[in-house]
Amino acid sequence: MALHAAWRPLCNLQRSLSRRQYQHAGVGVGGAAAGGDGAAGGEQEQLGAVLLLRRHMAFVVDNLHYYLQVDVIDAAFSKLRAAVLEDSADFESVVAAHAEFLTVVSAQCFLHQRVITQAIHMLLESALAFCAAAQTTLASSASFFIPEVSRTATAFESQVQFLFKVLHGAKVQQSAPHLARLLLRLDYSAYYSSRIPS
Repeated sequence: MALHAAWRPLCNLQRSLSRRQYQHAGVGVGGAAAGGDGAAGGEQEQLGAVLLLRRHMAFVVDNLHYYLQVDVIDAAFSKLRAAVLEDSADFESVVAAHAEFLTVVSAQCFLHQRVITQAIHMLLESALAFCAAAQTTLASSASFFIPEVSRTATAFESQVQFLFKVLHGAKVQQSAPHLARLLLRLDYSAYYSSRIPS
């Protein structure tokens, strides 16, 4: 995944900035620092914001991926497989089990709920834009990358909050267990639910 591919250059840049800050610090009498590289320190702080955004994106994207793959597709496929492998399974029961599999997967993957699907797509596009910016500019210039990161961070945060509100509203209306599982994955610490006005 692109977020994981962007991890190594970010970590390499963080190490090089830390090394540069240490080398320029100088050591005075008794081991006291004679001076510092303020630019490297500022870049280090900016890179910390970049890494924090990357971790937040990875958390959201990984949990969406896990929900879709494990909670929805794998669980539905296990039921389909059990129905097909039954000794008494005839062709009609297999067709019915397959139709149920498709219905469950399409419903729990939100394929027919356009607002949720668009919210997920916008969120993933922000993550991909972050990765593209990281891969093309971060290795050569951290300062050029920082304004892009702050815009991406703001957009991503608002998109995650919008997705959470939409999912929370759908859960209230439908009282569906699959929505509760996804919301728990995304909000186990009540970070987003505490921001929703009651």
